[in-house]
Amino acid sequence: MKDNAFDHPKGDESIFYSLESRKINTTFDVDDIHLSIDELVPSGLIINELVTNAIKYAFNGIEKPQIHVAVKDKGPGRYLLSVGDNGIGMGGSGNLGGPDTLGLKIVAILSKQLNSKIEIDTSGGTLISLLCCFTDAGRASGSL
Repeated sequence: MKDNAFDHPKGDESIFYSLESRKINTTFDVDDIHLSIDELVPSGLIINELVTNAIKYAFNGIEKPQIHVAVKDKGPGRYLLSVGDNGIGMGGSGNLGGPDTLGLKIVAILSKQLNSKIEIDTSGGTLISLLCCFTDAGRASGSL
């Protein structure tokens, strides 16, 4: 019988273990922008997925782990969403559609709802940025 809801079988990588075992310096740079519900929900889910992936996979052997989240106003109907870390980087090409990257496939699907262009930089950890374009009504406004 498990003692509490957060007990996991041996060998199971747990986000709770990661949070308890090390301190992750987290910074936020968020402009005062207003998003519609059509922008907010997929943006929040993307941020959640990317931060979760960083916590779970990026910091093996990293002495001072860091995560940076930014949402920046880029003019009418445009904003930049980015999540970066100083971890070990994504293996391979950083392709969002790799066979073992269900979470990143979800990010790619959600990014289409935001009519966004995804950029991945693995030169110093991982930085995933999405330039999102919307009209004032929160509907996708053509391609980038």
